[in-house]
Amino acid sequence: MQSPSQEATSEVSVRVETTARAVTAYGGAELVRATARAVGLSEAIEASVSVKRRARGLSEAEFVLGVAESIGLGARCLDDLAVARADSAQEQLRVFGVPAPQTAGAWLRRFTLGHIGQLNRALEQVQRRAFLLAGVTEVTLDFDSTYLFSRSTRRQGVDRTYKKGYALHPLLCFDAASGAAVHARLRRGKAGASTGMRTFLAETLRRVPAGVAVRARLDSGFYGGPLLAQMERAGVTYLCGVPFNPRIIEAIRAIDDEFWARCADKDQGEVAEFGYRLRDGKRGCPGTCGS
Repeated sequence: MQSPSQEATSEVSVRVETTARAVTAYGGAELVRATARAVGLSEAIEASVSVKRRARGLSEAEFVLGVAESIGLGARCLDDLAVARADSAQEQLRVFGVPAPQTAGAWLRRFTLGHIGQLNRALEQVQRRAFLLAGVTEVTLDFDSTYLFSRSTRRQGVDRTYKKGYALHPLLCFDAASGAAVHARLRRGKAGASTGMRTFLAETLRRVPAGVAVRARLDSGFYGGPLLAQMERAGVTYLCGVPFNPRIIEAIRAIDDEFWARCADKDQGEVAEFGYRLRDGKRGCPGTCGS
């Protein structure tokens, strides 16, 4: 057996060259564009969104897709668009260029709440089409909120939160099967967990094709009679966490020992089912608790 000093060594040479060919470090961007083409994203945006005041230059869809693609590749601010704009290989594949930072800024400053509504209608169409193309017959929607912390306190909508930082507080919804984002809504940092949730739920359900069975999962921050009633009227099956208020604790304590069963997905713990009625509620609700 040879010692390390006796082992044969090999030299690795490195050569740096220039080329006239267009090269890119973001080959995966073409997969994003292929997905957008499959669901007809460009056509939906062109049919719904109207922001531009002049006919020349990039179209509405090219603005949205160019900026969105840049964000997907790591852009964090308008100046970062210059990096994507300089990638000639991606421009050839995309067939149009990314807008310059100044141009994108001027376009976004004209983007009002009405335009956001127009874009949402386009996204509703393509999300329904995506579910149909995937052959989905039932879907589980996971709803949640999260804090997006900001280094700048001057950013619009940023507020100081109980976590001792300045943040925005968007609502999010994901498809549990694929992990894909179904809907999102930006809110101020001081917004409560369930603020605007009923409208958000209605918007999300419009993104699901007719005839698809919907199941929703929510944590206790969204618990409330009006929201649960809204899901029941819409035919949505739901699982929602419940705060341990006195009424719930009383119902749990009333469960006999014989009705507790071992957790199927944990080594320890037990679960039981019980029924209760929300305050001022007209019908009972099934509940599950664990210990």
